[in-house]
Amino acid sequence: MGRENTITVNSEIIGLTDIVKTGRNKFMSLLNFNLNISHFHIDIRVKRDEEKRKEKIRKIIEHEKRLNELMEQRNRIDVQFMRINM
Repeated sequence: MGRENTITVNSEIIGLTDIVKTGRNKFMSLLNFNLNISHFHIDIRVKRDEEKRKEKIRKIIEHEKRLNELMEQRNRIDVQFMRINM
């Protein structure tokens, strides 16, 4: 009866399980390292995208200011022209 419940374990199997465990740990540490690096790259890309977005918004604001100045100048010229022709 006692022999039916016993499991024979080969020393090679024990060695393989140790290798698998250490390999899994190495794989997980490499995976973690890779995720940290990819997070770093994503962070850099986000910062670059934010800089591009800020630059684009700045250019749009400058363009709008210039358009407003030109429209005001045009209105003043129109008013002067109307005064002259009255």
